[in-house]
Amino acid sequence: MEKAICTVLLISYNHGPYIRKAIDSVLEQETKYKVKVHIFDDASTDESQEIIKEYAEKYPEKIYPFLAKENRGAQANIWAAYKSVDTKYCILLECDDYWCDKKKLQLQISAMESHPECSFCGHDTAFSVLDESSREYAEGEHACTEPRLRSQIVFSLKDFDPIDTGGYIPYASTRLIRTECLHLDRIKYKESVLFDFTQFYYLLLQGKYYYIDRIMSVYQRTGSGVCSHKDPLEFLDTFVANAIDFNKETNGVIRDKIYRDCMLQISFRLHLSHNAPAVFCPQPPKDEDKLGEDLSDDHLLLRVNSLDKDKFYFLCNGGIGFTMLIRGLKKALEERYGGPIVLLIAKEHEFVMRMYGELNYLIVDTKGVNLEALSDLCPNPERGSMFVCHPFAHREQTNYYLPQLGMYSSVNFFDWMKQFLQLPEDAELEVPHNTHFELSAALKKKISVLPSLKKTVLVFPEAYTLTGISMAVWKAKVSRLRKKKITVVSCVKDRSNVIPGTMYIQLSLEEAVVLASKCHSVYAARNGICDALFFLGNRLTVLYPSHSAFFQYGVKTMFGGDAIHEELVLEPGVHYAVPAQMPAPASAPRKAYLFGRFPVPERIYRFYLRHKRFLYRFKRFVTWN
Repeated sequence: MEKAICTVLLISYNHGPYIRKAIDSVLEQETKYKVKVHIFDDASTDESQEIIKEYAEKYPEKIYPFLAKENRGAQANIWAAYKSVDTKYCILLECDDYWCDKKKLQLQISAMESHPECSFCGHDTAFSVLDESSREYAEGEHACTEPRLRSQIVFSLKDFDPIDTGGYIPYASTRLIRTECLHLDRIKYKESVLFDFTQFYYLLLQGKYYYIDRIMSVYQRTGSGVCSHKDPLEFLDTFVANAIDFNKETNGVIRDKIYRDCMLQISFRLHLSHNAPAVFCPQPPKDEDKLGEDLSDDHLLLRVNSLDKDKFYFLCNGGIGFTMLIRGLKKALEERYGGPIVLLIAKEHEFVMRMYGELNYLIVDTKGVNLEALSDLCPNPERGSMFVCHPFAHREQTNYYLPQLGMYSSVNFFDWMKQFLQLPEDAELEVPHNTHFELSAALKKKISVLPSLKKTVLVFPEAYTLTGISMAVWKAKVSRLRKKKITVVSCVKDRSNVIPGTMYIQLSLEEAVVLASKCHSVYAARNGICDALFFLGNRLTVLYPSHSAFFQYGVKTMFGGDAIHEELVLEPGVHYAVPAQMPAPASAPRKAYLFGRFPVPERIYRFYLRHKRFLYRFKRFVTWN
């Protein structure tokens, strides 16, 4: 039986929307050489593993799946992939990218067979931007822009030493590597050899580089990839750290070249960071009754000195329930502060704005943003500034938010937030009026497997603020429902939380709300989705794991009315603290010092908290331990 000469390493983590295109691009290769495919999935929580199993069953002689049960991280997954190689050549492809030339492997393997002095072979790559907020290059640009690549085929390290453009480094998806040049057992700084830029130089130290001047792969910026999800400065941290480790790995043999490339990357990333756009949608869909319609995104350079000086900007830096809370209090906040408020929200929370018919909002991405530093710039709402709404980002609130977080406060969260936002006790929460939804075509396709919506119950077992309710409780509820011929669907982010005996359909937050409005009923552990689904009334049952949770976060406390079923679940053998007991904080409280030296008595600080709208500059003279 002919032995494979090359192993294609496909790297997957939550690449459900893209993975088929990646796998197909490998299977479509036209080559006389035998190739096998190893697919390493790092415990994806979407449909990636199901798709991989489907391909492995269809192509058992070619595709070998390696499906992790626990997430190990991107670098560990890639390292495991390289360690699995037992062929002469190997090449890596992340499953959100793909190859665009069917002759790619034939051309690369033939080149390497003809040039044994080469440690690897690369080619040009086209850029494709699927997420505009992570764009780095203009439309139509490609990776290998160095003119010298047009006049030469085989290169050594010295050929690139005088060049400081970076346009000669091929992307990882292009590199066909001679496996014997990867001395995996001798490598100390693993990540530095796996990292795109430093791996290029590592391979150049092992042999020469064969370049094919042809675009044969596509690099997609999805906004959720290993690199594209990172803020420019966060990526720069990774880049420089790997450069330093690479110098240690190679005893600094090309330290000067590595640091010159670092300077180039620093300049590029600082420019990206300075000009990073925030995505916003100034208009809702034309038909406000329909959720799930994609809007074309515009771009806004969101800078403090360019904000409207007559408006307040409230950053909703919590979950969906918190966004609901801030929007529900918006009228009270505008009355309190005497001016219009623009809400800054996450993309996945946009449908909440449509439920309220709200137009005055911006969609922003806070990845890589230091929210504590941002809250220091604007400790209280001010015109023309961004105010971070959630107290967890305010250093000064640490001591006073801990009782809420640990559920040993004597004040429920809704009342506590009104105090934090300096609203009167009688401030009421506005409820959304647009709660009539239509199923989109995409959602109809997803739920086509359901026999009847009228006999379908959605369960949301995940709790992100409260202690989770055990699987035994959920299994018992599901069992009772199924005896009534009810179909139960688990709506979860983490597939490991799917309740046995239920179906799983991958839904966005928006789709979950739309589907909930049409189905029989909903059971949910107390989390933000309960706020979005309050309008279901007696078709919503909310489960609380303790007296404290029930007291702190009751849905009726926020929205009023008696229709919603709220169920306290007390499990045998579990100790529950009630608010009146007020146990000690889980971690030591922080202490404030005036000018870094003089302790601030608690009674004085509490006086400041009561009157901070007049004394907000006081915070500038306080440090924390």
